[in-house]
Amino acid sequence: MSLTGNFYAEENTQVAYLLLFYFSFTVTIRSVVLVFTDVVVTAEEEKVRDSLGYMAIAEIHREMDDDHSGSIDRKETTGFMTEDMHMRGSDRLRRENAFHGNDDAITVDDLWEAWFESDERSWTSEQVFLGFLVNLPMYAEKIVQLKIDGRFLPRLAVHNSTFMTNELGIKSSVHRQKLRLNALDVVLFGHRDPSSKGKDIALALLLLLLTSVLILYAKQRHRARLQVTELSQRLKELKNMENEFDDVQKKWNEERSRRSTIDAGVSQTEVNNLRVQLEAAERRLEENCIGSTPLALQPLLRKTCEIEMAFLEKQKQECVKEMHEAIELVDRLQKKTSSVLSSLKLATGASSSSDQVDSKIFALKNRMDKIQVLTRETQDRWLQIESLCGFPVFNVEGRF
Repeated sequence: MSLTGNFYAEENTQVAYLLLFYFSFTVTIRSVVLVFTDVVVTAEEEKVRDSLGYMAIAEIHREMDDDHSGSIDRKETTGFMTEDMHMRGSDRLRRENAFHGNDDAITVDDLWEAWFESDERSWTSEQVFLGFLVNLPMYAEKIVQLKIDGRFLPRLAVHNSTFMTNELGIKSSVHRQKLRLNALDVVLFGHRDPSSKGKDIALALLLLLLTSVLILYAKQRHRARLQVTELSQRLKELKNMENEFDDVQKKWNEERSRRSTIDAGVSQTEVNNLRVQLEAAERRLEENCIGSTPLALQPLLRKTCEIEMAFLEKQKQECVKEMHEAIELVDRLQKKTSSVLSSLKLATGASSSSDQVDSKIFALKNRMDKIQVLTRETQDRWLQIESLCGFPVFNVEGRF
């Protein structure tokens, strides 16, 4: 191999070594960058790196700490939001809970750590504009030009901030006050998406509607239960009337038995004498009357009494049958009130079964009253006919 060949071979080797060194150095530098990139910066260290932001947080804390005790209590927070930020009602309460949490005394370091760990501190310039400057588009270009990101928000939130005047060039005091209040809201309480407020309002309205429906449902269900209770009470009255029917029949049977007993207590001699007298009276009656009309009247009267009593008995049995049907309807209504779906139908008035049953029971009670009065009047009337005619009209059992 010639000297020229050796020279080129050595030169190529050196170039290869240089390239290898370059790539190794590049990989090492990238590794170091990655290592330093993964370094976690604490809130304490960030005080030095973002000293202006920390000073702004300390100034905000001083403005809120009225008694200069070194910590902000809930009373001071409420007063600051009411007087300085002009917040009222549920918004103030929500922000107060978000600010304090379980801590009733917020120090400067507490406020700084909360801001340091917030997502809003990592906002870009675009997010800053969209977050609280969207209503003031004239400052958008300045925000992007100065690369004002989330770290600048505490400086915007300080009272009488020179940053807005000198850096942003905001001359309008109204705009400065509006920007300050928006920045304060974000720094102290965090950003809230406006769409979430609409969702909260919709949710509140839905909750109000649901509560109203539940209250109405509870009232109507209570009303339905009262109706069923009233129906049950009326059914008890009907059952009592049925018992009164039975009592009337029982008293009637006792009266018939008493009369039979009295008749049975007469001596045989008296019976024979009465039979002789009755036969003589019948012969005289037949002699004095045309034909056999008085004797033929007995079966006609018995038949008339039997038909009238049978009619009353039929009416009574129909009432008892309807009463049992009403009892079954009320039982079904009571079972319906125990189920959610049926209770909802009853509560909303979708079912008029209770009204129908109520009307039916009312009409049935009136009928039973009339039948009971008519039965007593009929029994008394036929007993008088028996006494006047001198012969039995009712059947042996005395049923009607």
